[in-house]
Amino acid sequence: MSNSHFIQGRQLLKQARALLNQVQENIRKRSFISDDVCMEAYNDLTAVAASLFAQDPILNGQMVILPDAVLKSRSWADMMESPEVPSQRTEQHLIRLINRLEILLGEEPAHQLLDERDFSFLTDPKLREVLRLDFIDAQKSFAVGVYKACGLLCGSLIEGMLLDIFQRPSVVTEAQLIEVVKKLNLPHSGKSVDWDKVSMTNLIRMSSELELVDSRALGFAEGARDTRDTVHPRAEVRQGSRVSREEASILLELVKLIYNNLVGRFGQG
Repeated sequence: MSNSHFIQGRQLLKQARALLNQVQENIRKRSFISDDVCMEAYNDLTAVAASLFAQDPILNGQMVILPDAVLKSRSWADMMESPEVPSQRTEQHLIRLINRLEILLGEEPAHQLLDERDFSFLTDPKLREVLRLDFIDAQKSFAVGVYKACGLLCGSLIEGMLLDIFQRPSVVTEAQLIEVVKKLNLPHSGKSVDWDKVSMTNLIRMSSELELVDSRALGFAEGARDTRDTVHPRAEVRQGSRVSREEASILLELVKLIYNNLVGRFGQG
């Protein structure tokens, strides 16, 4: 990389970080009037990055133009219920752009850009720590384009959160569980659910039936494949393709949606 390209790259990174600070401040203040302007600014930065690093496959061909597929699929009711989503999508795509620029420029990553969550609503402190680290790793994997790893980690996060809740007698009674399992025709033996054979999508369906998560979770789940099985190479061969960037992005959003639903209901663990 020439010295002039390096200087331009550093300036671009500085601008991207400044925009991220603005978007995060908007989220904090719940001020979303400038969402369209922030999206356009992100698109401009992404276009400049692609031109500056013309040989980089991530910046050229894999970066998203906003509004992305998730935002385009939202209904008016969704927008009224969750006005913060456009800012959150801009934030996540900006983080990815910044992470990529940091790698190309040899900069130390700004770890504070990662969305860290404590999973405090879970009862097992060891499980909390596992999921906390998995969520960080999922974001790092997405940032560098390792989408299968991101998808697998997201599937694991969803499983970890929901199974912990399902197995609390104070939350879900045996009678409720049996009723839902029968209604959805899920794998079971007597009164015992065969959790290893329940797909991620069905875990989410169960949580929706039990009113643990809202209906949007099902919409997200239908936008990406069930990643629990793709840890096995032959499963990927059967499916014919690896987890895509868009699927990984949807799964990350699904993790956050389920997390927010469960925190809202169960609060601190």
